[in-house]
Amino acid sequence: MAVPTTRIHLRPLRPQDLPLHPEMASKQNPATSPDLQRFVSEVLDEGQRFMTTTLEDENIFKSKGTRKDKPATAPIRIRAAVLTPEHSDFEYPTENWFARTSEHENRNADGTAPWHEFDQSLRIHHSDHEKIYTPSVQAAEELFSWQEQLDAFASRVGPWQEITMEIRSMEHKIPPPLQRRVFRVLVITASRGEAGSALIVVQIPVEGNPIESRDGVVYGIYCSVETARLENGRTIWSMATASDAKGWMPMWLQKTQMPKAVAVDVGYFIKWRMEVRQSTA
Repeated sequence: MAVPTTRIHLRPLRPQDLPLHPEMASKQNPATSPDLQRFVSEVLDEGQRFMTTTLEDENIFKSKGTRKDKPATAPIRIRAAVLTPEHSDFEYPTENWFARTSEHENRNADGTAPWHEFDQSLRIHHSDHEKIYTPSVQAAEELFSWQEQLDAFASRVGPWQEITMEIRSMEHKIPPPLQRRVFRVLVITASRGEAGSALIVVQIPVEGNPIESRDGVVYGIYCSVETARLENGRTIWSMATASDAKGWMPMWLQKTQMPKAVAVDVGYFIKWRMEVRQSTA
């Protein structure tokens, strides 16, 4: 089933698809590169639309049951869909998406976390924090940042505020005999709503490897949209992703691992926040 998205796919963005950046000047054309404000607005709107319409359409995303991942007390709802990208010349004629949603009490207690911890830990310095609480993430190197350009319009576009945009090289350690994976992604984060009561994180693969040749590493790709919002005293946290770890692992085998893989971050995050609170008590 085709969905009305344009950029959030497994198809990597090329330098010419990105807003101008001084360190990419040799690969970009000022006459054709997208305007930064328009670009971030379109990507954030696309991500929000995906999470509020496509993800919530039961004819598209099918339920795969619920899971628990301690120490988080919230049940984790798992959904999956096979989506068809708009691009007919794309390497992936279909994308296998997996999603999770969990609702957490907005309080300082074991098994959950208050809203401000979700916002400060998922939106602010997203990739750096992911490296801290996710055991498999070995590195989260910042390659490029558009912060100076974003500051020119106060990092605000339409309903979106506190916008950040950067390219990261994310390295994951995979259990043997599989090799480590490196993912090069564009990461865009923002808040919206009264007093920043909602957040979004969009990640899209970017063309090109940060390191031309590296033994023992396989370069994979993923795209994802992550949202959280404070509603009626609870934080509703959702994430949807499609990926290809590459290497010798076939897609059918990757798909069998995804329901657990998307759920486990909930437990990792809550465990980390509990440890931080205990260390500062």
